[in-house]
Amino acid sequence: MGWWGQRCYGKPSMGEVRKYIEEDTGLTVKSLKFGYAVCVEDKDAQDRAIAKGRQVNPDYLNFICIALWQYRNDNLMIKQIEETMSPAKTDVSLKYANAICKATKNNEWATKWRQKVRDYHIKRNAEAKLARSFQAGDRFFVFGQSYRFIRKAIRGKNCVLAENIDENGKLYRIKPWQIDMTRVPLLERC
Repeated sequence: MGWWGQRCYGKPSMGEVRKYIEEDTGLTVKSLKFGYAVCVEDKDAQDRAIAKGRQVNPDYLNFICIALWQYRNDNLMIKQIEETMSPAKTDVSLKYANAICKATKNNEWATKWRQKVRDYHIKRNAEAKLARSFQAGDRFFVFGQSYRFIRKAIRGKNCVLAENIDENGKLYRIKPWQIDMTRVPLLERC
């Protein structure tokens, strides 16, 4: 599947991008982010197809497709990557990754990709849990630099406010995924 273009006069709004992607894929856009969208064959998508007089295969209920999109030279370009192609994007909601699609349940690529999505969420939850467990004075590492935890950040979910020990005490807001999980056992209480 290659890139498909839609002529746009002026930069399209996110609502227009959603509409173009739903028209192109025939699926319901569940999550629209800059550069990609998560599309799912749900009951609404099947009802819309039936209303347009198309045949619907019930085995494709819960089928997931990632639609990459970009706006360039007055064209909105869209590329579909189905779950059977094992897309690189793994931040799909567990609600959709855990739902069984009869058409792809025996496909090795789709099964591996859905497992990658689950692993992504397990890792993300572990990082957030670690960030919530910090106490004042705890030391941790980010990109090889050591930091001392001060308090939870006011802005940003699960973010922490930390003092960089290596750079004369500058303060930084750090996201859980930035914390070096390989050096977590070296967490030190000061």
